Amino acid sequence: MRRDSEVFIVDDDEDDRLFIEETISRNCTNCKLRSFEDGGAFLRQVSQAGIRPTLIVLDLNMPGIDGFEVLTSLKANQAMKDVPVIIFTTSSNDLDKDRANTLGAALFITKPQRFSEYNNIFQKYAERFN
Repeated sequence: MRRDSEVFIVDDDEDDRLFIEETISRNCTNCKLRSFEDGGAFLRQVSQAGIRPTLIVLDLNMPGIDGFEVLTSLKANQAMKDVPVIIFTTSSNDLDKDRANTLGAALFITKPQRFSEYNNIFQKYAERFN
């Protein structure tokens, strides 16, 4: 990823947010990271003028406003519709993957079981979003 990238992470699981932050920081030392623990807080933040990340990493299974609802809102928003969204979820369900892709997700990745695998995943896909 570019050094001036701003990555937003939306995930209700604190450990997963920390793993994602650590992994992205390892691969992009000057990336700015912002984390949100729920879809509602994230949507309120991005509704403010001038906030447009380079990339969004989004969990699907969150209480309240889930990842599908967040993705739908993002793609309906003129200012945000072109921001790539990586769905990073525990789901490996083909119906979830198809729905996310139909709604405009750039990638659908099932979360790995071990932290060591996070780095491999983000290294593999980081260059795609430059």
